[in-house]
Amino acid sequence: MVVGYFVASSWGLPRYICKAILQHHELNVAGGGEENINILIAALKVAENIVSRTRRLIDDPDWERFQDFALTQLGMSEPDYEDLEADVAELLG
Repeated sequence: MVVGYFVASSWGLPRYICKAILQHHELNVAGGGEENINILIAALKVAENIVSRTRRLIDDPDWERFQDFALTQLGMSEPDYEDLEADVAELLG
């Protein structure tokens, strides 16, 4: 996490992206209330879980902790998420 933060910083990425990289495993500080960071972390967690379920047929280890946070931040219901997962699985075929 820290290495990713420093790499992103050295590439000149915006601070909120660097901060999202640093905090993306910490639910208790996920975004710290900063909307841009929360949305990035939520999108990352949804993407990680969809890839894990599509490729490995199991939930990502962080999904149980982050599911409610991610869906809330993205304004998604569980059926919305399931539809997105099905669409991605079809694309990755």
